[in-house]
Amino acid sequence: MALFTLLQSLCSRVAQRSTVLALDRVGREAENALAGEPNREADMQRTATCHCGALKVIASGEPERVYLCHCQACQRRTGTAFHFGTSWPKSQVRIEGAHKIYERGADSGSKIRFYFCPNCGSNLYWESDRSPATCGVAGGAFTGSDLPSPESSIFEDDMHDWLGLPSVTEHHRQGRPPVTG
Repeated sequence: MALFTLLQSLCSRVAQRSTVLALDRVGREAENALAGEPNREADMQRTATCHCGALKVIASGEPERVYLCHCQACQRRTGTAFHFGTSWPKSQVRIEGAHKIYERGADSGSKIRFYFCPNCGSNLYWESDRSPATCGVAGGAFTGSDLPSPESSIFEDDMHDWLGLPSVTEHHRQGRPPVTG
């Protein structure tokens, strides 16, 4: 029961932060419009691409939320220890290229749909009946590294213990060097 209360509290704080950020963004946009200044945030576009480049998701402006999810469903879907996600209003996102859709039940009880490339299988975009005006885009699929840092971490009960370690023994700016010998 304590975990449920903790999750409710975390969700409430994230929702409050998202509301404050959205209201702040609307306020800045209104001030800029009154001053005759261009809306740079709305003009900014980021492109997420699949592995083969055939499927693209173009998002304009700033994401509503950037987060990490440690749930087991995300671990299976991504094939890694956690999912790095971004949430956007659907009005700020468009999909280009052929895609297939996989639908399943979410832990919340709603349906969630994942859009993936039929050629390489990369999953770039998802939407849920729980929040019909919002969609998600895989953070790691965006070109460049100009996304804001994650502001929340969810389903930490499923987080791998080693993610909590303060450091790792090897650091590589890019890929690991080839094994020799």
